[in-house]
Amino acid sequence: MPGVFQWYRNTVILTGEDRSVISPLETGTYLITYSYGNCAVSASTNVTKAPTLTHQNIVACENSSEPITINSNVTGVNYAWSTGANGMDLKTINITVQIDTNYYAATVTDAVGCSSADSVRVIGIPVPAINMNDTTACAGTMIILNARPANIPNIDSFNPTYKWFRNPTLLTSTNDSLFVNVVGTYIVNLTIGVCTAADTSVVTFNPVPVSALPDSTKFCKETENFIVLDAGAGVGYTYLWTPSAGTPIDSNTTQTIGVRFEGTYAVTITNTFNCPTTDSVFVMDVCPPRVFVPDAFVPGTPGPDGGFKVFGAYFINYQMLVFNRWGEVIFMSTDRNESWDGTYMGEPMPVGVYPWVVTYEGEDPDLRGPYRLDGSVTIIR
Repeated sequence: MPGVFQWYRNTVILTGEDRSVISPLETGTYLITYSYGNCAVSASTNVTKAPTLTHQNIVACENSSEPITINSNVTGVNYAWSTGANGMDLKTINITVQIDTNYYAATVTDAVGCSSADSVRVIGIPVPAINMNDTTACAGTMIILNARPANIPNIDSFNPTYKWFRNPTLLTSTNDSLFVNVVGTYIVNLTIGVCTAADTSVVTFNPVPVSALPDSTKFCKETENFIVLDAGAGVGYTYLWTPSAGTPIDSNTTQTIGVRFEGTYAVTITNTFNCPTTDSVFVMDVCPPRVFVPDAFVPGTPGPDGGFKVFGAYFINYQMLVFNRWGEVIFMSTDRNESWDGTYMGEPMPVGVYPWVVTYEGEDPDLRGPYRLDGSVTIIR
C-alpha cells in the first residue's frame, strides 16, 4: 500500500493538500509529512515574499554639473545596478543626467535567493531658460511677467510648478505668468521634477501727470467773451486738447485754452516719462435768469405786441397766471412761448388793467431760486 503525504502551514493542516508538491500562495512555514505503515518522515521550509522593487521616473536638467540621486525602497537585500554598482543595501546611486531619456535598472536578491528587478527612467531636459527683464511702466497700468521657458516647447507634459515671490513674500499665483501693478522685486522659482530654475524682475512705475480740471465749470456768454481752461500740470509736459465735435478752440497744445462755447473739452497730458493722463471738463453756458414782462398789449396786433407773454432767457419751470378784477384766474400757462390773446372763455376782455403772477427757476443750479414776479398788464384797443 503506498504512503500518504500531508502539508501543513504554520502547524495548521492544509485540507486536500496530499501530494508531494505544493504551490504556496502565502508566506509562512510549510511542513510536509510522509507516512508509510508505521514509518513517517517530515521536512519543512519557510516561504517568504520576494522583495518588491519600485521606482518613480525622474525629470532632471541635462548635463548638470551636480549629479542626481536615484533612490530605491528595499532594505536587507543585495543590489546589482546596471551602472556596475553592487552591494548590500546599496539603495542609492548618483548619476550624471544625459540628454534625452536613459534607463537605470536594479536587481535585488534577498537572503533566501528571491529577487526582483525594476528600472527608473531619467528624462533629461534643457535647463529652463526664463527671460524676465526689469520692467518700468506708467502708474495705474498692469504689466505681465512671463516665466514660461521658451526652450522647452512641451513643458506642460512635465507638470511644472511655479512659485512667485515679492520682496520676498510668497504670492498665491502658481501660473507661468503674473499680473503686476505694484512696485517690487519679483522672483519666480520653476521646478520640473528635480530640475529647477529661477529668475528675477525689478518692477518700477513712473508717475502720471495730475490734471487740475474740475468736472464742470460755467460761464455766462452774455457777460463774458470766453472762459480760460487750465490743465494745471505745469511746465515740462505736453498737452493735447480735444473739444466736443464741431466746437472751435484757439489752441490745442497749450496748458491753457480759451473757450467760447458750451461743450465737453478733454485734454491728454504727457510727462517726460511718456506717461499720459486724460481728463475732461464740461463747460456750461449759463447766466442768471433774465425775465421781462410787458406792461401793455393790443390784442390782435400782428407780431409780438399782439399777445401778452414773457421774454428772457436762462429760466425753467415757468408759470404765468392772469387774473380779472375779482381775482379769478382767466389765463394760465407753463409754456414760455405761449401768449395770452386777451380773451376769456372765447370772449374778448374789455380794456383795462389785469393783474398777473409769474414764477420760475434759474437754469444754473447755484441760482435756482425759485423766483416770483407780480404786476399788471393793460389791454389797449
